[in-house]
Amino acid sequence: MISRKTGIALAIVVATGQAFGAPVAPAGHSLGLSAGQLGVLDGALDLTAADRERIAGAASLGLDIRGRERAGWAERSGHLLVAVKPAEAMGEQIALESAVRHAEGPLRAAPERARRMPALIADRLEHARARLVPSLAKAFEEVDEYRVRIPEGMTEEQLGEALMATGDYAWVDADWTVFPLDTTPNDPSFGQQYHHGSGHLNTVGAWDFITGSPSTLLGVCDTGILSTHVDLASSFVDAFNAVDNLTLGEGGAISDINGHGTGATGCAAAVGNNSTGVAGCAWNAGILHARISNLSSGNANISDIKRGVRWAADNGATTVSVSYSGVDQPSAQNAGDQAEDRGAQLFYSSGNDGIQLGEDVADNIMVIGALGTNGQYTGFSNYGQLIDVMAHGVSVRSTSRSGGYLWFGGTSAAAPLVNGVAALVVEANPDITPAILRAILKQTATDIGASGFDIFTGHGRVNAEAAVVAAMTGDYALPVPFLEQFEGTQLSGAVWIDVVGATVNGDGINEPNGVNSLNLNGGDTASTVRLDAGSASTDTGVSMKVQHQGVEAGEALRVEYFDGGAWQLLFDVVSDGTDRDEFAWAGAKVPAGALTDQLRVRITGMGDEANDRWFVDEFRVKDPVAVQTPYRRTFETPIETTAAWSSFPGVRTTDGASTGSYSARLTGSDVALTGTIAAAALNTGDAYIAIEARDEGADAGESLLIEAKDAGGVWQTVGEIVSDGTPDAGFTLVEAEMTVSLIHGALEVRISAQGDEPSDSWLIDNVYVGPLAGTTACSPADFDGNGALNVDDIDAFVVAFLGGDLAADLDSSGALNVDDIDAFVAAFLAGCA
Repeated sequence: MISRKTGIALAIVVATGQAFGAPVAPAGHSLGLSAGQLGVLDGALDLTAADRERIAGAASLGLDIRGRERAGWAERSGHLLVAVKPAEAMGEQIALESAVRHAEGPLRAAPERARRMPALIADRLEHARARLVPSLAKAFEEVDEYRVRIPEGMTEEQLGEALMATGDYAWVDADWTVFPLDTTPNDPSFGQQYHHGSGHLNTVGAWDFITGSPSTLLGVCDTGILSTHVDLASSFVDAFNAVDNLTLGEGGAISDINGHGTGATGCAAAVGNNSTGVAGCAWNAGILHARISNLSSGNANISDIKRGVRWAADNGATTVSVSYSGVDQPSAQNAGDQAEDRGAQLFYSSGNDGIQLGEDVADNIMVIGALGTNGQYTGFSNYGQLIDVMAHGVSVRSTSRSGGYLWFGGTSAAAPLVNGVAALVVEANPDITPAILRAILKQTATDIGASGFDIFTGHGRVNAEAAVVAAMTGDYALPVPFLEQFEGTQLSGAVWIDVVGATVNGDGINEPNGVNSLNLNGGDTASTVRLDAGSASTDTGVSMKVQHQGVEAGEALRVEYFDGGAWQLLFDVVSDGTDRDEFAWAGAKVPAGALTDQLRVRITGMGDEANDRWFVDEFRVKDPVAVQTPYRRTFETPIETTAAWSSFPGVRTTDGASTGSYSARLTGSDVALTGTIAAAALNTGDAYIAIEARDEGADAGESLLIEAKDAGGVWQTVGEIVSDGTPDAGFTLVEAEMTVSLIHGALEVRISAQGDEPSDSWLIDNVYVGPLAGTTACSPADFDGNGALNVDDIDAFVVAFLGGDLAADLDSSGALNVDDIDAFVAAFLAGCA
């Protein structure tokens, strides 16, 4: 039977997340609950007998909440925040548990499993929620998150790990009590609103182009708002009480119970040019305010902050700010995911304690530090790797809940100031996504600390004018790795420029992602904005999935790169004249000299007729990770480049196969080159390179040559098949034991057809580098290559997946995700070929 270690590992693999802040402890470290605690747990949750068994035997995940607790910053509330797994992840959990249970026994027929799965998922989700009911304090049903009470005699860690042991939850974390950040009163003159000046945030420069618009909404999550304030009323749109889950129209209390909220809101969007009071950064933008506390102290729980963020984003805010402590708590940083999923960018104050914050676990939340009146780091602003950009936090004149004005400060002022600047940027280019907005704000910031990024000032002081101009002109660089999946209904003007004729539609067959792809007819073209590839490795490449319909033989889809001076050919995808009903990978490495922040990529349909139709999806510019051993490619999935293969001119075919249904054809002088293979962990005497090949029409004396690059960069011949001029009836195995010089971390394998005309053809299959000969594998799920499917293959897949080994990349996407688990489960349950 399958080991407990493997069962737990599989549960971790299929989770969409894990217990926040916790490294996975080695199996065997028990939860250690006493009999009394198990009894308490039984009363606090609606447990089944199976739940009790799982919890009693579970290994610890090493959940560490104590290390993230700090008085006056993040304090325990006596409650746990719990997220139920999404339906897709729950289905994966059920499927893998089934595979584990039946790994050495009979399997239920696939059609019956498929028929039963929706009902199984629905039942499992219902029980996951029902299990929490005895201790439920509050439900956030819109995101399937729940606040539960900690039972007497247990800790957040113990309850959290017990819940994670059931396999039904994506993550758990303490529902921290966090605190509004202190303000710092100072300089008393609106006319001296220095932070808007050209030597500071430079909003005065941005206002030459844009001042905000009522149709551009920004959200502020704080202690409430004086919505009738003369400098806020005309821009006020709506408000919400996140604690009571009531909008203003439903009777929700939204008045400012502390004063902090009205001050923060004025920084972002106080009405300007109205001859009254002060001006916010986006002084015509519409205001959405979420009150996140009902306490006069202003103290709030992260769960209510997150609900406020979601409400603002759901109601049209494209930028949202939070001026509270707790940003380094993973459950708070998860709010960035929830905002981005709704099309909004979240800005969060770093805090005013002058301390170094913890790890940055969420790239999509922008953390804002505070500057003084001199535009430099204050000393009180918290710092660390998670700081993104800076704004002013001393003597910032803003609106008061009394109806007048106050001096507002600290990072509580800095975050809404950046919120307002960001609203101007979004108005300048409505196609901008949160990811692009982050890139623009960072790239246009004025560097004020150590050169480049530093832990005190991040990427520098926000420059509103530079950010707005960049958004209007497209003069910014998107980060690499870059992925475009064409999920919208039109090309984004924030990503694609110089567009001629290219469209987004669903006319492709068997779309690999969503329902749409990029469609280029004959003569159509589109190019990306700049891509910041300056720090990418020399293995970085451009890859995409391509399909053609109605394209004559010899016509091509051309892919070019801009090297800073001119457009250069990267590769052509040439049509064979036959319409395709699947998308196939194509790609190539970018020359090292073009890997700068000026890199652009252009795609052009080279046909001469409108019905020459090319479709492109899964467009990537990425720095691939070395593929781990065992490296195995059976061509049962489309050929991918830049990860498993850095170059592959051949084609996938069903004209013959050693195992499965597919092989690949190399003709003439085609040369296939693998990506980088991390082979350093292999052992001398137990490391092989193997390939199966079939002569399909080579001339006598011509050969198929197999070479490997040694640690010194020299190509070494490891095998060769020489044609006798007669096509082979079957495949021939070429297998070579690797010498010491080939066992290193940057191995590449080259397979070269030595012919001189297109009819000189070879079929190849089962390309392998690893500790076994590897040619007896009966299925992609046969991870140990022994010709049978059993628990050892599940163990091997789990180890590869958790270790980031691209041998587990069964969908050939170049990344490890739930699609690979889908592919493994399907292959395992299908049995051996």
